[in-house]
Amino acid sequence: GEYYLERSALRESADDTSAALADLERARTLLPENPRWALATARIEESRDRPPAALQALCAFIELVGPEAEVLKARARLYAASGEFLMARDDFTRALELAPRDVEALLGRARSYLRLLDSPLAKKDLDEATLLDQKNADLHSLMGEVLEGRGSYPDAMAAYTRALEIDPDHLGALRRRAWLAQEVSADVSRTFQDLSRAHALAPNDAPTGRSLAGLCLTLGRYDEAIDFLANNQFHVREGGGEIHDVYVDGHLLRGLRHLKKGESK
Repeated sequence: GEYYLERSALRESADDTSAALADLERARTLLPENPRWALATARIEESRDRPPAALQALCAFIELVGPEAEVLKARARLYAASGEFLMARDDFTRALELAPRDVEALLGRARSYLRLLDSPLAKKDLDEATLLDQKNADLHSLMGEVLEGRGSYPDAMAAYTRALEIDPDHLGALRRRAWLAQEVSADVSRTFQDLSRAHALAPNDAPTGRSLAGLCLTLGRYDEAIDFLANNQFHVREGGGEIHDVYVDGHLLRGLRHLKKGESK
């Protein structure tokens, strides 16, 4: 069993994740009480963008070892990525019971509260995190969301800008500041600048591409709008409204191509 655990680590370091997982499965069979196989499996499955398998492995680890703050946070992040914000909130809460001053857990729970439309509790966690780490880009970006939800748009814009001063590549702050610049300030230049930066950092992110396409459409830049929508067609994600959104992209794309050719249909 130990042999397979060691070999899986070597194969993982060589980016041979399929072989590494096969070794970990052999290790699990031979050493079912050894938690190393579960943690390694979760790490590899998450890297392969397979949240359900990663969650299953983390649950097995917790059953074997008991709750640990870092593992609970990892599972909470997976729950949040899957849209299970209640589960994420509960795991972040359990992590905070074990590590009360953990900024990452506070911010994770605050994000979960925001997605659950509980702004007051999110604000409480963010205020506590502020006392521990004022130079955290996630903190200021999330505070911007709270302020934006309250209609305090200038303060929200300042919070997103502060997040970007700390981390110029913070996608959340770039997207939210772009939205405020467009919808509240009518600052087309700022909107295009922030969305372009976000798209450069995450070229396969369909919502960002869609926003850029819409902005280009309003500016009469049809070729660019077509390019952004066409790119989205190659990055359909499973689940939720994403398939519906990309379906809509397809109709918009065809319409733009007809418009460019001067065809009324």
